[in-house]
Amino acid sequence: MKEERSLVYPRIGVVFVCRKERPWQLAQGFFQRFLQSMRNAGLQIIGGEEPAFEENDAIAQARGLEQQGVDCVCYAIGTWIHSEQVVSAALQVRLPTIVMAFRSGRIGSLVGSAVARGSLDEVGIPHLYTYYVEGSTDLFDEIKVFSRAAAVMNELRGKRFGLFGGRSMGMYTATADPSQVKKLFGVEIEHVDQYLVIYEAEKIPDTEANLVLGQMKEKFGEVASPEEGLRRSIKLYLALKKVINEKKLDFIGVKCPPEVLSLYTSYCVAVAFLNNEGIMTACECDINGAITMEILHELANGPAYFGDVLDIDYETRILTAANCGSTATDLAKTPKEVRWLSHPEDIARAFREGIPCVQFVCRPGEVTCARLSRIEGKYCMLIFRGQTVEGTEEDMRRTVFEYPHAFIRMDCDPRSLVQQVRSNHIHFAYGDHRKELVCLCKMLGVEPISI
Repeated sequence: MKEERSLVYPRIGVVFVCRKERPWQLAQGFFQRFLQSMRNAGLQIIGGEEPAFEENDAIAQARGLEQQGVDCVCYAIGTWIHSEQVVSAALQVRLPTIVMAFRSGRIGSLVGSAVARGSLDEVGIPHLYTYYVEGSTDLFDEIKVFSRAAAVMNELRGKRFGLFGGRSMGMYTATADPSQVKKLFGVEIEHVDQYLVIYEAEKIPDTEANLVLGQMKEKFGEVASPEEGLRRSIKLYLALKKVINEKKLDFIGVKCPPEVLSLYTSYCVAVAFLNNEGIMTACECDINGAITMEILHELANGPAYFGDVLDIDYETRILTAANCGSTATDLAKTPKEVRWLSHPEDIARAFREGIPCVQFVCRPGEVTCARLSRIEGKYCMLIFRGQTVEGTEEDMRRTVFEYPHAFIRMDCDPRSLVQQVRSNHIHFAYGDHRKELVCLCKMLGVEPISI
């Protein structure tokens, strides 16, 4: 598993591109003031010590920045340049790219950056084009958003997703093409049979499970589900942790119904606790949901919600979501508001009696909701903002009382949302991450549907 890190301060590599026969010394003054302004704005800047006068200079500097682990490369164009100085470097170092011009008619920066920008378009390299006006700070906000999105993209690449089981209950929307996921997101999908988890769970003694059960009783407001089912669910959690560690998985999806839910117990304890611990875990083997959660987790540096879209009220603009039995308990206002109950009677009749689920209402706050989907094989991402609000027992009984709920007052037109819902599942993280998500989508070639 990759080491967890915050994306508050992404690393931005800079290459100062110019020509010796042009007024590069004058341009260098603009460049140094730009670097200092970037640092004053809280941006972490790497490189920029020497000008890149030739194509090979730019390539070497970009490669050096890549080796230092930067999240993106900013080519600051000081004078008129030859376009291959930027194009060749960007082609050989495939990191998210920024092209920046300085406002000054004396040095030719805007002219050089325009040819560089157009040349990148010619060869199909996505990039951010920016224009630095001394004294203005708008540019830095734009670069912050871009660099955070770049950091998320780089974090995704090389991650390993554990698929425990297969397609659940006919959900086309939860499946994905492993080759497409690898190409687009850089994520490797590792399939694991659910039997391995049960096999490992059966080896865990009751005494070990009872220790976790005792901690649950101390931490949470109520633990009312039968202890036999809880112990089994705890053992699934401990077994999953073992397999995740052995297979070096970064995030996972578990199938659960119908086999495990019918024959053993629920994964609800595992889903709640693993998400609390930073291992994003999706129910029903929802690959697209899990990738969405991992992206939100990286941006928010906290757990992401997983739940079903149960109701959209046109008048109040409230979206009611509830998971089938679990989500990260850290999303509750306090642990004492968390109750461990049993799944409702209809689930017991269909699968098994006495299987645990968790109940609470997500704490109030600003949230960004998102969901990856595919339209004829091409990925898109639904993005909208809202505020989670308090819910009453009466509100919860309008859906499935025993389940964890989120009541989201949407900032968007609910009728527009209804037209864009392409999955039974929705996800969110606390904070406003819409700009980063849109920027990330553009980097990945995913269509952002921001409403």
